Amino acid sequence: MLFILFLCKATELHSASDEDLNACELIVGEIKKLYWRDLPVIGVLIQSDQLQPKKVYFPTDNETKNRNVQEQVRSFFAFLKARQGLSKCVMDVVPTVADAKYEDGRNGLILPDDDDRWNITELVETMIKYTPSEMRGSLARMAHIKQFQRHVALTTVIACTALCTFVSINPIPGAAIRVVGTI
Repeated sequence: MLFILFLCKATELHSASDEDLNACELIVGEIKKLYWRDLPVIGVLIQSDQLQPKKVYFPTDNETKNRNVQEQVRSFFAFLKARQGLSKCVMDVVPTVADAKYEDGRNGLILPDDDDRWNITELVETMIKYTPSEMRGSLARMAHIKQFQRHVALTTVIACTALCTFVSINPIPGAAIRVVGTI
């Protein structure tokens, strides 16, 4: 496990169960005992579209809706940080909406006209940010994060180009052909 996602409904922020928080603290504590590391906790504020005004959908320029979301994010972050066993581990809070309708049948693709998801990419990017570097590529590939994939591809191209240049500097003509071909 790389991190913990602690989900809370945006409209029920202050009714979060002490049992859930206790369980989260227990998990963080056990991971620390076993692996000597703090497991990052990312708060996920779900159903953010249910905050007032409800008839305004994301993304929006509606100041009231955006202000209400940001207030809930700050409040949730402070709420999690207030727990002694979580205070060092809470990294971020991301508001989201995951409402979408799917087509019938085998593929079950999201219907473009009924796709009300919001901030899911930011959530995935936040997860990648707190994932150990050796595992980021796999997570980014699964999440189809184009910017990260371009960065990895460009880094690979530059590394291969530099390696081929270094090998080709060999003063014996044709000696590097197999190595450069392999690279």
